[in-house]
Amino acid sequence: MVNYQGRKYSIEKYNPDWETQFEKEKEVLQCIFEKEVIGIEHIGSTAIPNLGGKPTIDILVIVKDLKNIDSFAPYMMKSGYLDKGEYVTKNSRLFVREKRVKG
Repeated sequence: MVNYQGRKYSIEKYNPDWETQFEKEKEVLQCIFEKEVIGIEHIGSTAIPNLGGKPTIDILVIVKDLKNIDSFAPYMMKSGYLDKGEYVTKNSRLFVREKRVKG
């Protein structure tokens, strides 16, 4: 279990731009995972209209075979993600981007 004690974050009012941010990131992820992807979903508080939350866009990528995902790690890192490996639950992978790089 990850220890979030001392981690600083803010709760913000709902921002309609969160959906736009998700859609842009979805395009990036679709290009990376191509035919391996089954679905890309916007999850968490930022996905719920009019609900405030941490300004973090949480995205769930559903793939055909998790065994193939590690081969995509270099492309994820090239796109600005950190590879946290198996995380939270067995047979999962976590990639994190702390800040979106403009450009």
